[in-house]
Amino acid sequence: MDLPLNHSPYLPLRCPSCGLEHWAFVGPWPSRTSWSHCPRCGAFIPAVVPGNLPPLFSWEVHPGLYPVPRWPRRPSARLRKALARALILAGSLLLVAAGAFGWVGGASATAPPQAVGGVVLGFNASQARWVPMASAVVALTGATTGPNVTDTNALGRFLFHGVSGGVHDVEASAPGYQEEILAVFLSQGYDSPSGNMTSLSLQLVPGPANQSRVISYIQYPDLETYLAFVFSATVLEGMAGALAVGGGIALWRRRSPARSVVAASAATLSPFLMAIAGFGTLFLTVLPETMFLVGGAGLLGAVTVVILLWALRPLGREEIPAVP
Repeated sequence: MDLPLNHSPYLPLRCPSCGLEHWAFVGPWPSRTSWSHCPRCGAFIPAVVPGNLPPLFSWEVHPGLYPVPRWPRRPSARLRKALARALILAGSLLLVAAGAFGWVGGASATAPPQAVGGVVLGFNASQARWVPMASAVVALTGATTGPNVTDTNALGRFLFHGVSGGVHDVEASAPGYQEEILAVFLSQGYDSPSGNMTSLSLQLVPGPANQSRVISYIQYPDLETYLAFVFSATVLEGMAGALAVGGGIALWRRRSPARSVVAASAATLSPFLMAIAGFGTLFLTVLPETMFLVGGAGLLGAVTVVILLWALRPLGREEIPAVP
């Protein structure tokens, strides 16, 4: 067996029969345990060569050979309950955010058809202003909606009924003007552009009819991708919230502090995981209020894990309880 570089060939031994303490020579033999004779009574004494691994058998144990484990501290009852309350509060915030996302996803998946409308404006060069375009052709197309064509009225307004959720293109055209395509997204919890979907505005500029301008407000390519993001956020926040609440209850009941550290880490990492996974648009567009909930839960989790690691620091050598 390879010995440590700082290993001395002499080991302190104590005879288990007569109690004589002496030094014995131990060479670099492959065996972990060598045997020495007591100079006083002649009894055999096991001499264990120091190694990196703990002894494999009980008869290899020698008093003082391996260091005494440094036991972790225990937080006081007052600090423990305060940290437990912080963890339960952080988990509750995450669960509220998960419930909000779940409600939005369920409402979007079962949303009834909506109305899409607005006004078509054309630029009048002689008057140098935008005026309503009467008799402009407006077409609505989408993945789940066939082509639907209508003309604007005298006020330049148009309206489509029974439009399902998802991505749709609103195309406006008129003779002597460039075609304009407005890409919109419809759902129960998030519409793009934000606001009333019956107040869209399409502006036509003079030019060849075979040229078109595309204006897109799309954050998600289709309704299925949007729902996948929403429900994935629900699952992630729900799991982090359940872990945080469970860790807080375990800490309140004086269970293993390791569970509390894991729970606080889950609450801390939840906002970062959401940002890395690309869920930032959900916080900014779908439910901006949840950003404060998840951020507050992450802050509570970070403070809790720091205080827990400080409270559970190892005891000093003089504070280690006696091992029987």
